[in-house]
Formats: sequence, structure tokens, C-alpha cells
Amino acid sequence: MLRLALAVLVFALAAPVVSGQRTPARAAAAPEASLRRADLEAHLRFLASDELMGRAPGTPGIDAAARYIAEQFRRFGVVPVPGQTDYFQRFTLTRIAPPHLASVFAAGDSARAGADVGVLAGGPLETSVQAVYVGYGANADHFTEADVRGRVVVARAGLPGLANPRLMLDAGAAKRRRADSLGAVAFVELVETAVPWSAFGRMFRGPRTVVDYADGIPHLWVNDASGGLRAALEAQAAPYVRLSTEGVTTTTLRVQNVVGFIPGRDRSLAAEIVALSAHHDHLGAGMRSGADATPADSIFNGARDNGTGTVALLAAAEALAQQPPKRSILLLSFTAEEMGLVGARYFADHPTVALDRIVYDLNVDTGGISDTTVVSLVGAGRTTATPLVERAMQAFGLRLYQSAEIEPLFNASDNAPLAAKGIPAPTFSPGFRSLRDPLVARYYHRAADHADASYPFGYLLRFSQAYARAARLIADAPVRPRWTTGDAFESTARALYGSSY
Repeated sequence: MLRLALAVLVFALAAPVVSGQRTPARAAAAPEASLRRADLEAHLRFLASDELMGRAPGTPGIDAAARYIAEQFRRFGVVPVPGQTDYFQRFTLTRIAPPHLASVFAAGDSARAGADVGVLAGGPLETSVQAVYVGYGANADHFTEADVRGRVVVARAGLPGLANPRLMLDAGAAKRRRADSLGAVAFVELVETAVPWSAFGRMFRGPRTVVDYADGIPHLWVNDASGGLRAALEAQAAPYVRLSTEGVTTTTLRVQNVVGFIPGRDRSLAAEIVALSAHHDHLGAGMRSGADATPADSIFNGARDNGTGTVALLAAAEALAQQPPKRSILLLSFTAEEMGLVGARYFADHPTVALDRIVYDLNVDTGGISDTTVVSLVGAGRTTATPLVERAMQAFGLRLYQSAEIEPLFNASDNAPLAAKGIPAPTFSPGFRSLRDPLVARYYHRAADHADASYPFGYLLRFSQAYARAARLIADAPVRPRWTTGDAFESTARALYGSSY
């Protein structure tokens, strides 16, 4: 009995102490407890180095970052997804630069580029031709070849009841392709929603990036907030439109997500997958309006956003590969998050594993770190796994922080495209309480975001350990995570998972 007591005492004294608290014995025995600050610091110093030039998609810097992540996966024993030959999910993006000059004149009203007109697609065109107004133009029978050949098709932007700019863009692209296939010379959409034009106008003041871009006839959006132009077109039997555009300029970018896999060790649960995700891109380099770049330092190194998340993903890969949990682990390092969650959206639409096998995604992302005593869990109350995530934080001396102020960020990170498919997916974020926190504002999308003495490397270790531990607890849990009852995505999850949910 004395020997047993002495053994327990020795084990307790050997357990790591974190922030004045002794790490629980089970957590201390897991590989994540043995992660080394020096290793994580080395990861971050490389990923946020000047040599990678801010990791902008389509540049050698982000290619080097992706290769680094893949080779770390290989070193840890993480394997490619079954059926894949390597760690890369490759695809192309098209960067679209709007023209300086564009105008539309119709029904006694005129609109010009910038203030009232945005050009989404197409080459140069100058024409004065009869227009065909088709309402929303949502259905195939709204316009036919006889109606539109050689004419300009004019439609209301989006669909009835739809005001989300991204969904309006998707709907418009489908309508433009139909107009193009039927011989129209241009497609014009009238934007008439409660969303201010300025919110849309941002898309037309600088380049934007899309997946699967297909060039075709010119596609223009026109500000018609009052509905006056629509009413005038509806009143005319054969309206004419005078349209001029210099056309957009397009550049193709070859990009890649990095994807790794750790097979689960339990035969009955290994078919289920817990995904861990982060984005490894940032803003690149160059002088930016409103930013703190100077000729002496114009590289947006992105140590916090999202070098921190990438390092946490690597830490989880290392720990979980050493001692695999019961469920399988999918490691997702996304590109082009800063361009609108592009890499995550691409994966959600072109998954490398069946989506209904992914029972949970714990995304990690941040704009900055202002409280090194907490983890800010965005979407904390929305999934049943939150108690396990909180237990993982506590094991490494951290507390859960949640508030209504940070919840709107749920739809602003790479968890959102997976959540939209029905997968429970919160974001595990380094400690902050508000985007207005001075320490967040100082570094968020700023050239000052370096991996230097200003960065809390001790916190990076505890944060990464807690992240890996949370993944382990969820992957080992006897019951799969779910959305909480009544969540907006609950019905989508039931449709995705069927009888297994």
C-alpha cells in the first residue's frame, strides 16, 4: 500500500503544471502534454517569416507554406486521405479586376461604374440595342432564344427574398449563363434590396476572386435601390439600353488546400471523422490603403491571423498521430480564406471524403490575441461537444470565453461552409473579447503582425495543447457531437446524416 501511495505521489509530482494548476493525470499522459514550445515557435517563425511574403494565394510564399505543412504531416506520420496520392487538393481561382469605365443608359436613367454600376464578367462592349426585361429570370421559361437573341437581358438581381450578396452572385451567374447560351449580347441585373449599394460596391472597387469562373457575355449590376428603373422597364413594351464597358481583366491562380488523415483506432468508430481546420493564407505584401504598411515594412506576415491556427493544426497533427483516437481525424489547411473562405467553400463542394462521415469540425482562426487566460469559442452554445472542449481548455489552465459580441464571427471563418452543409462546426479562437480590443486592432490585418517578441509564445503552447486535447476528447467520446436542439443547422444535419444522426 505504501509503495502504491509513493507511486501515485511520484506520478503527481511529475505531471506538468500549467498556469499554477497541475495538468490532470490523463491529459498529462497524452502526447499533447509533451508538445514543446520551441517546436511550435519554430513553426510560427517560419510561416510568418518575411521570406514567405505574407502567404498570398497564387504566390511562391504560400506554395512554400503549403509544402511545409505537408512535409510536417509526413514527418508526424499523418497520411494522405485514402484514395489520394499526396496531401494537396489542387484547384484554380480566377482573380477579376473591374474596369474603370462602364455605363448603362436605359428608360431615361443612366448609371456609371463605381457609384452605380459594377461589372462582374465579360469583355469590352459598346452597344445600343433593344432590351428584354425578364423579372427575376429565375426559371428556364422566363426567357427563350426567340426573346433574347441579339438583345440585352435585364433582370432583377438575386431571387425573391434573397439579399445575401454571395448567393445573389451565384444566382446571377446561373442566369447569365442561360442568357449567353440563348444568344444575348449582355446581361444586366438591377440591385434592389435593403442591403445598401455600398456593401455591394466594395466588390467592384478592387479585384475579387472566384472559383470556376466562366467568361462570357458582359454581366453588369446596376444600383436600382428605389426600383425606379425596374418600374420604367416594366412599363415599356420595347425598351432600349445603351451599354458600355471596358470589360474585366482576369488572372488565373493555381492554389491548393493541404489535407491529411489519421485513421481511427476503433473499428466501430473509425468510419466517423472529426475534422480539424485552419487557413494558412494571409494578405501578401504591398502598400495598402488604411493599413500600417510602410516602405520599410510592407509584408503582412500574419503571425496571429492565421499562423497561430496553422501551428495549432500542426500541433494537433503531431499529438494525434502519435496516439490516434477512436474516430479518424481529417486535417484541413485551407487556402484563400482571406478572399472569402474560398478554400473551405471549395472543399465543402468538392470533399475528399464523404461529408456525411465528418461528424464535427473544430476550426481554429483568429484576428488577434488579447486575453491569454481564455479560449474564445465562437459557436460555443451551438453544439453538444462544448463541455468536452471546455474540459480540454481547463486541462491546460485556460477558460472558455463566449459572448454575444463574438458570435457574428461564426459565419466569417472557414467553419461556415462546413456548417452550411450540416456539420457541427464552431471556431476555437485564441483569446479575445472583442474585435475592438486594442491588442486585436493593433495586429489584425496589419503589417505589425510578426512572430517576434510581441507574440505570446507561451500561450501558443497552451492553446495548441488545448486544441489537440479537445480533438482527442471529441474523437474518443462514445456519442457523436450534434447541433443543439433547435439550432438553425439542425434540419440540414438531419438531411446530411439521415438515420445516423
